[in-house]
Amino acid sequence: MAKASYTLNGLPIDKADFRAGDFWMQASQLRRANAQFDCVFLDPPFFSETSKGTVDLVDESRRVITRCARS
Repeated sequence: MAKASYTLNGLPIDKADFRAGDFWMQASQLRRANAQFDCVFLDPPFFSETSKGTVDLVDESRRVITRCARS
């Protein structure tokens, strides 16, 4: 969907602009790389559980948001 949006807006598609994977692993990699962003859009499912962690927006939305916040 993101690539379709890029195309519709006339933006070049650069593979480095797109990430797919477990939220917790991706967030940890970005934090270790000291990646910085102007804006972060979070659109996880309300609840998802993997061997790496749980995304629970009903009871623990602060945990997900904090993971993306600058330290």
